Amino acid sequence: MRQKTNTLEATPLLIFFLVFIIGYLGTMPFGPINLSVIDTAISRNFRSAFFFSLAAALVEIPQSLVALRFGLSVSQWIEESWVAKTLAVLVFVGMGAMFFLKKPREEDKKSSDQGDFLHGFVIAVMNPQAIPFWVVVLAYLKTAQQLTLTTHMALPLILAFLLGVGFGKLFALLTYARLSQLIIARLSFVGLWMNKIIGSILIALGLLHGLRSVI
Repeated sequence: MRQKTNTLEATPLLIFFLVFIIGYLGTMPFGPINLSVIDTAISRNFRSAFFFSLAAALVEIPQSLVALRFGLSVSQWIEESWVAKTLAVLVFVGMGAMFFLKKPREEDKKSSDQGDFLHGFVIAVMNPQAIPFWVVVLAYLKTAQQLTLTTHMALPLILAFLLGVGFGKLFALLTYARLSQLIIARLSFVGLWMNKIIGSILIALGLLHGLRSVI
């Protein structure tokens, strides 16, 4: 008598929604990208936050493809390389200092869609944490759920994975943007301290990352 397995049948729809949910939830913890989209939504407008978020989501697609293709080898380099660790600390602390020292400002009417898109692109490229995140996710799905996702899958499955990554990231960042605007609308005084709040969080995250690298 054959034993039944819990292996999930990979379909484009299953992969899309599973990856979408994981990507959405994985974007929730504070980091340079979602904190920057909060600042963009508050200091400019939701349209600017949308183009910022779109760029960040598009950057995460190739990063997740790297995780899908090279897996642990790239993740281990990011986790173990002193160069990568130092750059991560410098990015966090540097961005935090910029936010902390920046004065509160009113909505920037002169911001352009291209400028907001480029801003999101640069911030996302400087923060490749998506690669180790998706490596861990893929490893978990393979061991716990018996769902193996690789670049050797059929093209529709790969496209479903990449679309799930992109849309999950985009919708999560837009959630941050909308919620931040709703909070500021009701608690306007928060906006006066938002730059220092974001800067303090980024500096704390950078120092924590550096401490974890040393220990």
